[in-house]
Amino acid sequence: MRILQLITHLELGGAQKATLSLCRWLRSQGYYVVLGSSHRGLLVEEAQGLLGRGFKKFRFLIREINPLYDLIAFFSLFIYIREEGFDLIHTHTSKAGFLGRWAAFFAGVKSVHTVHGFAFHDFQNPVVKWLYIFLERITAVITSRLIVVSEQVKIKGLKYKIGKSSKYEVIYELVQFPPVRVINRRKSIPAIVGMVSALKPQKNPYDFIKLAEALSPKYSSLEFHIVGDGKLASALKRIVASSEIKDRIKFWGWKKEGWKYMCNFDVLVLTSLFEGQPHVVVEAMAMGIPVVAYGVDGVNDIIQNGINGFAVTPRNFAELKEKVELVLNDHILREKMSIQAFKFVRSEKKLDCFYNLDRIEMIYKEVKDEQS
Repeated sequence: MRILQLITHLELGGAQKATLSLCRWLRSQGYYVVLGSSHRGLLVEEAQGLLGRGFKKFRFLIREINPLYDLIAFFSLFIYIREEGFDLIHTHTSKAGFLGRWAAFFAGVKSVHTVHGFAFHDFQNPVVKWLYIFLERITAVITSRLIVVSEQVKIKGLKYKIGKSSKYEVIYELVQFPPVRVINRRKSIPAIVGMVSALKPQKNPYDFIKLAEALSPKYSSLEFHIVGDGKLASALKRIVASSEIKDRIKFWGWKKEGWKYMCNFDVLVLTSLFEGQPHVVVEAMAMGIPVVAYGVDGVNDIIQNGINGFAVTPRNFAELKEKVELVLNDHILREKMSIQAFKFVRSEKKLDCFYNLDRIEMIYKEVKDEQS
């Protein structure tokens, strides 16, 4: 089977890491796989090393809406799909998902789309939100299967009438567990609250800075670490540089093996406004690190409040601060959450990467059989 995997950018994110893992596994199973993406992102070099000539760059594939670039990208995809004779197109992320599925449709090829998280959410301009919903609705009609990375994403998709229920398959993100276990490292004096995230509006990193400013006066030895980078990085660094806590916050930038920094955290905080199923939460829990995160989409699927972490009301900063303090102040609770988080992630079949790879392969075979 000849399969084109298509994603907008290869930045250092969960969807991108999952797509590369899928390509690597499919090649090991004997499939002919090409990964298409733009030329942007820290994972481009890794993709080239993994796939060689099986990595195809589409120069005009960009995340922003640009009618001229989008039209050129669409025709580039259409021509490429026709010329290469693919049996199936599997798209990832919103822009690649929209253009890739329509290009496949007009080329007479079936498509599968993974929703790593819908592009619309409750905190954006209503006009923009409903435009995205409309585009998702019409594109779902021509899509053979919609893979969603959490039950909450499926619920949201059906709520907004994006595709029929029969097209949906819930397959959790392909997360590789870090090769370390961090449980009961510090008994009573927590030292680091951290975040691993792209620094972009979706991730809402300003609330993490606000949290650091709120907690610093009460915890004199506490540090705040940010692993990640993005277009908001400069603005965040300016805010920190002019604050009283400039020596308490560390920016580490992009790190391909973020777990090496995360394993020093006493608490992981994630302030995203929307997520599909964040890799970093699963990775932290797999190491036994308590998580306090805004309860968006896939976060609610894996966080059991007060047991293996806390999922708080999105943008409720007072609740976020309260739960982080609760974890910091109670070393017994922190230890219990560490153990429960570790046990949950390591024992849940739905989070097993190889189980989910097998399920994706089964979907490919079903779609191929339907096409035949």
